[in-house]
Amino acid sequence: MRSPPLRLLFCHGLGAAKTDAQLMGQWARQKQIEFQIIQYQNYGDPSNVWAVNQWVRDIGVELARDQNAAVAANNPSRGTVAACASAGAQALLRALWHSPLLAQHLAGLLLLSPGVCMEVPNYVQRVLPDQWDALRAGLPVDHPSADRTIQLRINMDSLKDYERNCVIRRDSPLAPLHFPIRIVHGLYDKLVPIENCVELLQRLPAHDKAMHVVPCGHVITDTTTMLFALDSLWAQICRRREEENAAERQNAKVPEAILR
Repeated sequence: MRSPPLRLLFCHGLGAAKTDAQLMGQWARQKQIEFQIIQYQNYGDPSNVWAVNQWVRDIGVELARDQNAAVAANNPSRGTVAACASAGAQALLRALWHSPLLAQHLAGLLLLSPGVCMEVPNYVQRVLPDQWDALRAGLPVDHPSADRTIQLRINMDSLKDYERNCVIRRDSPLAPLHFPIRIVHGLYDKLVPIENCVELLQRLPAHDKAMHVVPCGHVITDTTTMLFALDSLWAQICRRREEENAAERQNAKVPEAILR
């Protein structure tokens, strides 16, 4: 079967695990679709103090830009499958909450260890245990990353905003999402307990959604399940495209009565 006009957009988290990006890229090449890693502005700039809303903006801009390019290339049916990890998942969901029309650019969504309902004390204790005093004093501190060539800075304000304005803590819900969603989450995740992800699954306003629980922590090492989730999205997207194409062919037929 011919591959539908899609691209896979990977939105990594603060840890930016390289193995996730490599796996996504391999899968996209196998399916013969474009693969892209989100380019966050000021990512790794030591003069920039990270805030999730920076990523919300960047993801929104990228989704709109790609759709405009697809229309200009006379390929408006092209869609994006977004694969988002940790804080990248929170950022994309916030982008959809702020701008519901962005959802029309998505054909599917994979959430890996989505960073929802996180609590600052637990996060600092597990990720930045030696930085409590500096954070309380309002100072920016270095955040660990798998990419040792960059420097990430974070402060207490950005952590509190992340916690307080989590997308599933909002009074108003997300607008309906008309694309398949798959979540892969670690049973032993200490940063984002499994209960948080169950609540996210329940709150996502989508009919086609599922969660795969794996025996991992926050870093998903079960590549088999990740690929299974991607394949599940792919199957649903292809099925929907076939149904849409069949409907278009049916509508394009001239009724026999008109020909007489």
